[in-house]
Amino acid sequence: MTQDQLDQLNTMQQVLRGLVASLVQANAVNGTDLAAHLQAFANMPVIEPFAKTMLLDLAVGADSFQTKQAPPQYPAS
Repeated sequence: MTQDQLDQLNTMQQVLRGLVASLVQANAVNGTDLAAHLQAFANMPVIEPFAKTMLLDLAVGADSFQTKQAPPQYPAS
């Protein structure tokens, strides 16, 4: 893999991490459920090893963002 390809792959993974974090923090998805689905997909036999690593990385991030806290309350303006 060339350095340019590696840089592009790292950029893609950063974008995906941001997407996962945004979805969980916006309460659009449950982080624990999303992590379970990502792990299940990563463990399919047809998934390439590098893709599996990326999916499992996203799963760990999704699960770590899951909290039981209520969303912040902002004063009315």
